[in-house]
Amino acid sequence: MWRTLFTLFDSYGPIPRLLFDLFLPAHHYRTGMVEDGAEKDDENLKNRIEEYRDELKGKIRTAVTLHPDIVLPTEYGVNSSHTIYTMRPSKSKMYQYVSTRPVYGLATARIGRMIAEETIAISLKDAQRLYDFLLGQGATKTSAGWVFEARMHQIFQRGGPFKATNLGRSKTIAVHIDHKSCKDFSRVSELGSLLRKEPGSRSINPDIIGRYFKPQRCNLPSVDSFVIAECATTGGPVLVLFQMTVSTEHPVKTEGLASIWAVIPEDLRGTPPILVFVVPAANKDGFKRQSISGSANQTSASRRSASNPPDFETWKQYVLPVSDNTLWESDM
Repeated sequence: MWRTLFTLFDSYGPIPRLLFDLFLPAHHYRTGMVEDGAEKDDENLKNRIEEYRDELKGKIRTAVTLHPDIVLPTEYGVNSSHTIYTMRPSKSKMYQYVSTRPVYGLATARIGRMIAEETIAISLKDAQRLYDFLLGQGATKTSAGWVFEARMHQIFQRGGPFKATNLGRSKTIAVHIDHKSCKDFSRVSELGSLLRKEPGSRSINPDIIGRYFKPQRCNLPSVDSFVIAECATTGGPVLVLFQMTVSTEHPVKTEGLASIWAVIPEDLRGTPPILVFVVPAANKDGFKRQSISGSANQTSASRRSASNPPDFETWKQYVLPVSDNTLWESDM
């Protein structure tokens, strides 16, 4: 009970109706005739807290939509316990108990976070409307692709398993990305030292397994980002290359793949890398295996920089569909 009391005070402040429900639960559950009375009391309190939170969210939604100067005066003298803001006297050197200028603040830190969450939700809705508009126009579809890529970087950095389906087969894999700080880099040449246990080593740095890698200012030649994950078949490390696109066709440049292959540690070459195309869910059914393109001269020059160059056409390709709900959910 005391833990619940602390949580209520810390989240919402001293709200009479919630305290009443906490200390004076429904009497017919306290008759001793019902064995699961305590569980019903707990469920009753949970429901009451949920009701209060839903009503508070509605008030917060109004508060963030309107200007605070409009909302603040309506907070006082109103018969409502859904307190968002508090008002206290300002400190004065002349008067200890009298103040002519109030100081406004948030009722609790939890309510402050709820306000932030609602503000972000409104901003995301506006961003989604703009994204949908850009996506629907042929001349601005490229811009929609940039928005899609930026959102996916944020989603991948949160970590978690992401399911991808083999292009041409029904086999599905789960790509695991850890919730670690993202590793940024400026040039492909930097990856040689970032991925290795020691300079010049054949071994992978174990700290980077599961960590999300993305370039700081621009894309890699053929992909947008990558992660070194655990291969479900061999149990060893495998390089998973991500390419985000809002189109149904996105050829991959051979020279870009070759430049990445040239710098990765030898121990990472035991299992062929995987290409994962990240697309809007609406494009999944129409998305087919993509071609590997590049001129013969470019391919030959790039391959000379790597020993035992692979046949990039044999690398497995997967598609990872992303729903609008996932794309635009809050990052908080």
